[in-house]
Amino acid sequence: MAKKLGRPTDCKKTERFELRLTPNEAETLKYCAERLEVSKADVLKRGLLIVWAQLRKK
Repeated sequence: MAKKLGRPTDCKKTERFELRLTPNEAETLKYCAERLEVSKADVLKRGLLIVWAQLRKK
């Protein structure tokens, strides 16, 4: 039996999400990722946390 690759984790990322963007939105996302030196997925995750925090304040 082959060994599993990767690090063990308690927070498995099993959910997938597909997103369609306009060319302008895609360029904005790419720019943000490059400036922050993170992946595009990380930019979106950070944005999600910002919106979530704002909603919790209400």
